[in-house]
Amino acid sequence: MGETRETPGRGRWIWVVAVAGIVVAGVSVGAWWLVDPLSAETPADKASALQATFTLAFGFGGVATLALFARRQWHQERVHEHDRAVAAEAQYDAEQRRITEQYVKAVELLGHESASVRLAGLYALDRLGRNHPEQRQMISEVWCAYLRRRYRPPRAVLLGTSADDALDLQFDGEAGPGGADELEALDEYEVRATAQRLLARHLRDPRPAELRNGERPPASEEYWDLQRIDLTKATLVSMDFRDCVFPRTDAGGLRCHRRAQFDRAVFTSKVLLERSKFHGGVSFFDTHLADDVSFLEATFLDRVTFRNAKFSGGVRFERAVLTRTLDLRDSWFETYAVFEDCELAGKPAVDLTGARATSDPTGFFRRAWPPGWVAREADPVDIRGQPREPFMYLVQPDDPEI
Repeated sequence: MGETRETPGRGRWIWVVAVAGIVVAGVSVGAWWLVDPLSAETPADKASALQATFTLAFGFGGVATLALFARRQWHQERVHEHDRAVAAEAQYDAEQRRITEQYVKAVELLGHESASVRLAGLYALDRLGRNHPEQRQMISEVWCAYLRRRYRPPRAVLLGTSADDALDLQFDGEAGPGGADELEALDEYEVRATAQRLLARHLRDPRPAELRNGERPPASEEYWDLQRIDLTKATLVSMDFRDCVFPRTDAGGLRCHRRAQFDRAVFTSKVLLERSKFHGGVSFFDTHLADDVSFLEATFLDRVTFRNAKFSGGVRFERAVLTRTLDLRDSWFETYAVFEDCELAGKPAVDLTGARATSDPTGFFRRAWPPGWVAREADPVDIRGQPREPFMYLVQPDDPEI
């Protein structure tokens, strides 16, 4: 392979040297003709003429030699750059093949019958993502796809039995009321809980609380700068996404058992939780939702809190079912807020004490507040008589203090 590349190169160099020799010979003849040392009258003049002739010839020959060496050096550098590029491309291809092989093997482990092998597949993907940032989005999609698989949590988990107690059943060989299927579901629960923890770990903001500014932190081994989370129709148990920074989140039809925690989370893009169902308590305390969020036809079977939440985008609760109090105290609404046709069974059904909204004198934003609550313009000056930004606060008209 090396001989094939060098043979035509040697042929070209023979021609270059030959042409250079002819040019030098031509210059020498021309110099001889111009100076004409034989026509000199004295020996000293002849010697001077011959010296000038050879000086011109050798000078031009030196220039030609330097040009040849420069050309050769340039050619060698080009060959070296080409070899480096070929080596780098071969190394890149080998690296990509290795990454692909690791990825395929890890995904295959997720389909294994043994729960311990599936756990190994999850951690193998985690390690791959830590070392190769370009693979992180795809790895997160695999985790989400696993969580979207059909799953019915075991009764022991739904009733709040600890993982240790559930594992004792397996250790003792007691199938329990659910039989072998219950034990298999307990194993699968451990795998799915691990997938949830890994996903939450790489969405959690690693910065100290005082350095968080509502924006995504820099990408690192711990925080993965993902573009999208798809948990559509997933079944999750004990969601813990506190202090996480979310990209666009599609979770329509989500089923969440036990508690779901999103305290101090930041949602940087749209959030779709339409027709989702939360069987346990839900907490969005001090959460910032920077874009639109939809709970259209969602069902909440326990207490829901958005206390001190900031809705920079719109929020929709149309036809949502809430069996306990919807806590929206001290929350902030920046654009539209729709609570039409909600089924509210809590006492009080909705608590908007201390909640505020941006001023909207033209009625540009669609706002349909829960029954018993209205928005009123705040005074343009504060208690010290200083002007302030206009806003509205939520009140109950039948409140005797209003």
